[in-house]
Amino acid sequence: MGRKIVALFLCLAMTFGLMPSMSFAASTSLKFETELAEDLKELGLFNGVSDTDFALNRAPTRTEALVMLIRVLGKESDALSKGGKHPFLDVPAWADKYVGYAYENKLTNGISATKFGGSSVASSSMYLTFVLRALGYSDVNGADFTWDNPFTLARQTGVLLGNPDTINFRRADVVLVSYAALEAEVKGSGQTLAQKLITAGAISAAAYDKYYNLSAFENTSDTATRELAASEIYEKCSPAVFYIEVFDKDGKAFALGSGFFIDSDGTAVTNYHVIDGAYSARIKRSDNGKTYKVLGIYDYSPITDWAVIKVDGKDFPYLKMDETPLKGGEEIFTIGNPQGLENTISEGLVSNPQRPLDGVPYIQISAPISSGSSGGALLNKHGHVVGITTAGFEEGQNLNLALPISIIKNRKQTTIHPFSALVATDDGMPFGSINLDIYPEDERALELLRMWIFHNQNKTMTWGPGVIDVYDLDDGTQIQYIYSYNDIQNEIVVQYNEFGADNSYTLRSELSFDTGTQAVLKIEFQQGIGGDVDPYYPEEEINEYGVASIPKQDIKADLSVYLSPYYGDSIYKNDVEKMAASICLSMLENLEYIIVNKLSGYDVDGVRALGFTKCWFY
Repeated sequence: MGRKIVALFLCLAMTFGLMPSMSFAASTSLKFETELAEDLKELGLFNGVSDTDFALNRAPTRTEALVMLIRVLGKESDALSKGGKHPFLDVPAWADKYVGYAYENKLTNGISATKFGGSSVASSSMYLTFVLRALGYSDVNGADFTWDNPFTLARQTGVLLGNPDTINFRRADVVLVSYAALEAEVKGSGQTLAQKLITAGAISAAAYDKYYNLSAFENTSDTATRELAASEIYEKCSPAVFYIEVFDKDGKAFALGSGFFIDSDGTAVTNYHVIDGAYSARIKRSDNGKTYKVLGIYDYSPITDWAVIKVDGKDFPYLKMDETPLKGGEEIFTIGNPQGLENTISEGLVSNPQRPLDGVPYIQISAPISSGSSGGALLNKHGHVVGITTAGFEEGQNLNLALPISIIKNRKQTTIHPFSALVATDDGMPFGSINLDIYPEDERALELLRMWIFHNQNKTMTWGPGVIDVYDLDDGTQIQYIYSYNDIQNEIVVQYNEFGADNSYTLRSELSFDTGTQAVLKIEFQQGIGGDVDPYYPEEEINEYGVASIPKQDIKADLSVYLSPYYGDSIYKNDVEKMAASICLSMLENLEYIIVNKLSGYDVDGVRALGFTKCWFY
């Protein structure tokens, strides 16, 4: 780039005394949300998992989000009476009519040809997209908003009046969004969503007058949306930012940095480079001076430089995350430990909200940060964390960089990995000693492949980290194998790309799979088209050859396969079956090599341990 970017951590083998500061603890009470949930239940718009439990502290599922969409559209009675057909094999009986109705009315799609993915988590962007559609706004071709950034429009319409947590999105936040949306105006209609539902007969005017509290957000909106002074931000937010120190295999401290809590149970965020090479770590809180052990890592990315860690303990003060895109010139604050000086606040402006460098989507800021600030909190004027302070240019003044907090939104937060997962050991156990018994049997190989991809990442795909191997053949043909992890769908993607000499042809194929479901293989062949891999290949250039399937039990000992009958155009039958079998064999052989050779110390039975049930060819 011509300039040197410096990661902001200190290679020090010493610690500093903690300065005393004011104590602040974020409230974890859901009393307010529970009251609103009870109102919505009386209106027939929200149900709990039982008569007494709304399960507000867990994330909503895709199915639950879809049901709420149908309710706020006033179409629940139609859905239950008419239902509809859908191709998905994983929909529970209670949700079948909802999903069928939504699918036939083009309200939703699945995550694959036969999988709806209803049990997977619904993100805030998904639910806000549903709500904005119910309000008459469109995300088709970005007409009013885009599905991956509904936040600006949601804030403008008042849907975010209750200040929901858009990163750690829970059912409690679904309640806040849904409650506020009822008083939002339907686009171009002059009536609110509630009035629309009353007109449609979905709710009664009497019930709405009785149960809806028009002043519900009056006591929360001021603190939720008003701009805070720097002193208020420091008092409110600094206790959630901590000092982190990391140690080598001999227990010697070799680096320090910053981090911050994002929930009360010890989930925290820092930069990957702060903990890279560590065998252990501990943090020190600024509000009570106590030291806590870091139990391990939930998830991380070496390329985009973030890590989500687990700190031992509970009832921690934490920051509310906000992924609303920042604007140039917007006032921001940082809190961290520059040069080891704990609990330091600085302020500045967003110099450029989108400063991509080497494929990483940085935010450029003018707020001063220094070595030791890595992993610290970038805060907006409402006291919400909007980024992770990460790096700066060695030359120039206040040319600093932060990662947007949205970069961790698809983090995996189910298993705590030991720090040894970051430290290469022998070839057979690159992640150190890992207890695979904590995973279901059919998830062990998938988890190892995922860790292998993160550990060896040399390419960033649109959907997540990747590892690419390139082979140039003597005849001018180039072969590419790309192994990547789709963190949104929690699946491994294997790609085989073949480029003919002088761009005479291009063959692209992609095998994706997770555990317990079918795998999907796409095969594309074009004459005279070459170039690098483009994950968003223009649809009109894709040649679909029909569908065949490979059941798991038909994977033979030599990894070759039996194909089921081909259902496409008969003139392509022989060519497609040969191509599909050859490509599938090549991909399976390469996966087998990685698992059996690169990960041999973990005693996993090759590709047969991946646990997929079918392999669909397109």
